[in-house]
Amino acid sequence: MHKEAALRLGIVDEAEDTFSAIEKADLVILAVPVDTTLNLLPKVLDAVTHQIVIDVCSTKGNLGERIKYHHNRKNYVGTHPMAGTEFSGPWAAMSGLFDGRAVILSDVEDASQEAVEKVKELYECLNMRPLFMNSYNHDVHAAYVSHISHLS
Repeated sequence: MHKEAALRLGIVDEAEDTFSAIEKADLVILAVPVDTTLNLLPKVLDAVTHQIVIDVCSTKGNLGERIKYHHNRKNYVGTHPMAGTEFSGPWAAMSGLFDGRAVILSDVEDASQEAVEKVKELYECLNMRPLFMNSYNHDVHAAYVSHISHLS
């Protein structure tokens, strides 16, 4: 459903299954719910060779623990753009959403220097300010800054 809508709306140029797309990619962005990412991230890391993998999930601690000893751990940089709304899917896309916003990069010491630099470059191109934090500190701060406001 989302794939077809993204194609119709012109948000993406083409859509393939995950593992076919990984073969063609230099950067893999996991933009799915945390529970799905927990299961998908190790499989994606199994499939990469040179590709950099990031996620945009709002929690990081469990993800980092899940892949702590993965042989391709160096290819992964956890990220959390501090932007968005409670809406999801292609219909929630907004021009300028990231302008001037912060993005948290977590546990960068576990990633390769090249991966961290490329991910920083990506977010700077989106006019975002990279900040660095370990995954557990990120989770505590994100809970206070982002999640509590959604509860209230």
